[in-house]
Amino acid sequence: MTPGSGLFVSGVVPTSPAERAGLKTGDVLIECDGTPVSTVDAAARIIGQKQVGQSIRLVVKRNGTTRSFSPRMGNVPMGLEVGGLQNAAWVGADVQSIDAVMKIRFNLPDRNGVIVTQVAPGAPAAACGLQVGDVIRRVGETRIRDVEQLESLVQKSKPGQKLSLTILRNNQQQVVGLTLGRKSADPNVAVAMLPPGDVTIEGSWIGMDVAELSAADVTDMGLPAGTKGYW
Repeated sequence: MTPGSGLFVSGVVPTSPAERAGLKTGDVLIECDGTPVSTVDAAARIIGQKQVGQSIRLVVKRNGTTRSFSPRMGNVPMGLEVGGLQNAAWVGADVQSIDAVMKIRFNLPDRNGVIVTQVAPGAPAAACGLQVGDVIRRVGETRIRDVEQLESLVQKSKPGQKLSLTILRNNQQQVVGLTLGRKSADPNVAVAMLPPGDVTIEGSWIGMDVAELSAADVTDMGLPAGTKGYW
């Protein structure tokens, strides 16, 4: 790798594996799992080999110092566009499986269910009162194990259908009724969404926003010559 080269991290998704590990916008990624990286393809090949639950060692430059982080690859968030096909049922909430960090952060008694990490204003999730930090334990009589199971249940449902959600909030269990919405097919109608900012490969997710930089961008930002963008 040429001196001063690397990949610029232009954003980190809130509550993502990257953020929980300590990565920040403005970091310059220089190494993945012991291998120097100076192109997007090189980093993608290394990250793409990781499975959900596995850790990856990332070395970055930050404010002139070298730092090392080890994010654990997570499940791809269900996203605010769950069931993203035209006229598909829509929830309007992002959920994530509960890892050890989430359990401690939200003071949860266990890791059962999935945790709500974002709710879109005006979405069905907001209308039924779902809040960030709520843990969805059941849909009807079905115990929820992970994000994929909840997403599958939603995708099999229809707009207008009412789902009974058993949630845990402040360590108290309660039931809320969520009526599935329908996403507008009109591309001019804005729908609140989780910022994409994701490295999503083979079902695993690290949660970093990136952008290619021109030579002029590098100079304007005061970055070392040769710094490239990271996707």
